Amino acid sequence: MAVPKKDTTNKARPARRSSKRAPAAIEGEQGHELLDLYISELSRTPVLAAEAQKELARRMRNSRTSAEDRARLRAELISANLRFAFSVAKQYQNRGLSLEDLVGEANAGLCRAADKYDPDVGVNFISYAVWWIKQALHASITTKGRSVRLPLGRAGDLSRVVKAQAALRAAMGREPTHEEIGRMCGLSAEIAESLVALVQPERSLDEPLESGGSSRGGGSRTLASVIGSDDDGEDRLPGRLEDEDRGNALRLALEPLPPRDRQVLVLYYGLNGGETKTLEEIGEILGVTRERVRQLRDRALAALRAGDATEVLRDWAA
Repeated sequence: MAVPKKDTTNKARPARRSSKRAPAAIEGEQGHELLDLYISELSRTPVLAAEAQKELARRMRNSRTSAEDRARLRAELISANLRFAFSVAKQYQNRGLSLEDLVGEANAGLCRAADKYDPDVGVNFISYAVWWIKQALHASITTKGRSVRLPLGRAGDLSRVVKAQAALRAAMGREPTHEEIGRMCGLSAEIAESLVALVQPERSLDEPLESGGSSRGGGSRTLASVIGSDDDGEDRLPGRLEDEDRGNALRLALEPLPPRDRQVLVLYYGLNGGETKTLEEIGEILGVTRERVRQLRDRALAALRAGDATEVLRDWAA
């Protein structure tokens, strides 16, 4: 009598668990699966000899070749070198772009090389294509790999700064100064400092803090929960500094005015942080008529326009 097989239908099914995962995790897994499938396809693609690739390029450039055959030959030349493009793309990992994006950029550079290659210049296609592939990767990392866009001319400087920083750190056992990094790379300390700032890890305000614990609203603490906000009744540093600068600029602008003229402007425009007042209200405070308050206001404004107040306030606004 045959022994019945053990029933495994009650075991947890991966499909059910995956339905509860975050969309980002699912997309990440799908991306890895597609990349694995792509690598598997590359392993089955035949590699052509250098002379065979040159012959493909010659037939592509032949004016008697039809457009359909030219497209087929181009696809064959590109396909024969996709494995090489993938190997170059892997060397640019951990620079701000995923491997999938790097492979796409490398393939775009390979396609550009296939369109530009001249087989009669005495250079193998693979030697010619590597320049286009690396150029595409460098440009993509520079423009898409970080929040702050870096000019293409500084991409090489950034690479040298990263290597110099790692070498100096290992040699000295401490973080090197910007002057030391710049001296090693042949750059000024200011440029070295700006490039070092670009390679600092980016932090998200929604990122959980490692210290754990709960915020006042419940749940895990995030970076945003400990930075002070207007809802917490805390002054924010940038706003506070701006208020101080504005107050200093206004005091300098109003200082040359007579005390009464200055008081009229402060009350009329609410420059002391209070509410603005009408001409009648100011007249009651000063014990003068509404018309006299208007005269004092107009005289004070004319004096500000004629004096240095405009330059003071323009400097603050800049």
